Amino acid sequence: MVHRTRIDRQEGVRPAKIASELRQKVSGLGIAIDDDQINRFLIYYNELKVWNSRMNIVSKHSIDEIVTRHFVDSLVSMRYVNRPNGFLIDLGSGGGFPGVPLKIMLPDLNLFLLDSSRKKTSFLSHLRVKLDLNKTEILRMRAEYLLTEPRFGGIFDIVISRAAFKLSELLIWSSYLLRRGGRLIAIKGTNLQKELLDAKQTAAQTQMELNADNSNASSINNHAKHIAIYNRS
Repeated sequence: MVHRTRIDRQEGVRPAKIASELRQKVSGLGIAIDDDQINRFLIYYNELKVWNSRMNIVSKHSIDEIVTRHFVDSLVSMRYVNRPNGFLIDLGSGGGFPGVPLKIMLPDLNLFLLDSSRKKTSFLSHLRVKLDLNKTEILRMRAEYLLTEPRFGGIFDIVISRAAFKLSELLIWSSYLLRRGGRLIAIKGTNLQKELLDAKQTAAQTQMELNADNSNASSINNHAKHIAIYNRS
């Protein structure tokens, strides 16, 4: 059961307006969203506002655009999640993006949220309880340390990261974390083409094959998001 929470109107939060905006934006991605999922996002919204007033979970610039800059921006990658009940690890999750929005929409995911920050993993642990996110594990460590953990070798169906690391780093880590046939989803900004070129040799060395389905996936608030997809051969 989701832990219901009071939306603080003194913070300027208008639940009906937020819900309407979320429905409209998500529908624009071709994704159906139900009332329970909307409620979870409203709770998420409020918790992010409250925690961000005490510590820097997300930038002050983006806190006023949570729906578009964080929720919808995360869900752009949902169509690339080819195993909705598989094992997904979100590297550099920060405030839970994109892992938590994906989990809200795909509740059967086995989700791992990794971040090296104590305050951010504390927030993620709190959020896991508030949203009743089962099959969700919070990992506080640097991403490169995963390579020293035998239990994570080759178990994941999807590695995902939103603008947190260089593509070459993600390829090295993904080659260890992914099962054969698994997928890396790297959400990037406008410099993707340069990163693809810079990471070409690393991809070959790590047996990570660039998927043809790479595209300018969205333009939200006039900032384009590009997604690079690699498969573990």
